[in-house]
Amino acid sequence: RTLFRLGGAMRGLGFAEAAILAALLATNAARCMPPLPDRTVRAKAQSASRYAPAAIEDAKHVPLDHWHTPWGDVFNAEALCRLHGEDLRYCARWESWFVWSGTHWQQDESGQVMDRARDTIRQMAQQAATEQQGDFLKYLSKCFSHAKLTAMLAQAATFPDLMVLPDVFDSNPWLLNCVNGTLDLRTATIRPHWKQDYLTKCLPI
Repeated sequence: RTLFRLGGAMRGLGFAEAAILAALLATNAARCMPPLPDRTVRAKAQSASRYAPAAIEDAKHVPLDHWHTPWGDVFNAEALCRLHGEDLRYCARWESWFVWSGTHWQQDESGQVMDRARDTIRQMAQQAATEQQGDFLKYLSKCFSHAKLTAMLAQAATFPDLMVLPDVFDSNPWLLNCVNGTLDLRTATIRPHWKQDYLTKCLPI
């Protein structure tokens, strides 16, 4: 689970920002390889703390009346980040999106990110229908245009949670990625695939 989902779950249980930040910093240091910068962790804690405490079991599905950003491109981008951010990264220097395949990060050359953008609008529309948010449904009906979807992705590409530098990819020469896991050549042990390794290659073995 991502740090943001942990923060969202803690906020749902009523934890204050200071407690959420402490937990995220500890988790980042213990489980993220490599650890995220402290400023990024603080931003995640602040973002999670914006929502009112509630019995939110899954941070991906927050009641619409808990959202504080006005409807628009930034709102849509935040929804994309919430629903699909775990599996998306953007490299500004390469002007490219990367998508997690389950084993490694792949440069998006087949429109997967745009498909995630459309899915974000669909999921919000389903939630709005469930919560009988008629005005919001009318707003979302206009968000399937190419211009609105492109604007959503342009905003998301500037979010610190999604931005990466080129040198983060394939930076550990001791890791050999395979279909059944990642082999650490230093210890000759194989472990599950980790997104935090930022590997872009996978041997078919």
